[in-house]
Amino acid sequence: MITIKMTEGEFRALQSAYEGVCIGCGEIRSCTEPDAENYDCEACGENKVVGADIALVTEVIEIVNG
Repeated sequence: MITIKMTEGEFRALQSAYEGVCIGCGEIRSCTEPDAENYDCEACGENKVVGADIALVTEVIEIVNG
C-alpha cells in the first residue's frame, strides 16, 4: 500500500472536492464520496479507490506540517 503525504489544507481540499485516491497506484479520482471504498480506478483499472476519509483512517494519507 502507498502513503501520500499532504498538509491538512490539501486534505480538506481533497475531501471537499469529493476526490479519492487509488491505494494501488496512487492516482487521484474525482467523483468519489469521502467514505467510498472499492471504486474503479481509471488509471490502473483496479477497484482500489477509497474516499478521502477512508484514506486518512487507513493511513494511505498522512497529514504533515506545511
